[in-house]
Amino acid sequence: MGFMGSSLSRCYGGYRDGFPAHNVVTPRDFGYGAVKDLIQYTAWKDMKSYISPALPNIIMDPTTAHLNLVLSEDLTSVRYSDTKQSLPENPRRFDYCCCVLGTEGFTNGRHYWVIDVGNKTKWNLGVAKESVNRRGGITLSPENGFWILWLRNGHEFKALDVPYRALTLRSKPQRVGIYLDYEGGVLSFYNADDMTHIYTFVTSFSETIFPYFCPCLNDSGKNGGPLKVLHHIP
Repeated sequence: MGFMGSSLSRCYGGYRDGFPAHNVVTPRDFGYGAVKDLIQYTAWKDMKSYISPALPNIIMDPTTAHLNLVLSEDLTSVRYSDTKQSLPENPRRFDYCCCVLGTEGFTNGRHYWVIDVGNKTKWNLGVAKESVNRRGGITLSPENGFWILWLRNGHEFKALDVPYRALTLRSKPQRVGIYLDYEGGVLSFYNADDMTHIYTFVTSFSETIFPYFCPCLNDSGKNGGPLKVLHHIP
């Protein structure tokens, strides 16, 4: 496994076994602790191998996109439109939740991708398992196969666990990094501008996991910007 793999295992094993961690969801509520810094350091060192020289070429799957979502020609960005598109019925498409999944799903390994959220006032980001319900109203929670970080009102961040966890961030990110360790059962969110840790879900993945994107409603033009997956760090 090597030094980094063993460091990650000790780190993740630590907060499974009872070490406290800041902004970490665990089977018990452990509160705060210095292990946050170890999570940030070890994950960042591990992620460096994925982002040099480029990030993975994650693109969005138009067959899953809600009809009010417009994808860019290269399938790397999504925005909400008040006009619904006229497209054929597709059982893979979300018909109520205004979201879209990535084309590639993950069943193993470690992966890191970055989304440019700009100055949007609201969005949802994370991952969803392949078997999630795509019809009607959906409760976004790990119990239903969604591991989601969201922004509302320009400054209110929550991790959608049960119950939801309100988060305090030192600064509002314009780029959000998502780190998935499939076998380790870890999904971490970072402010990709300075690599500060935002939140970590600790769970167990048992089926294909897809990147999840929701730009949310336009909010009278205040939230009209897109979510964009970056393939290179500017």
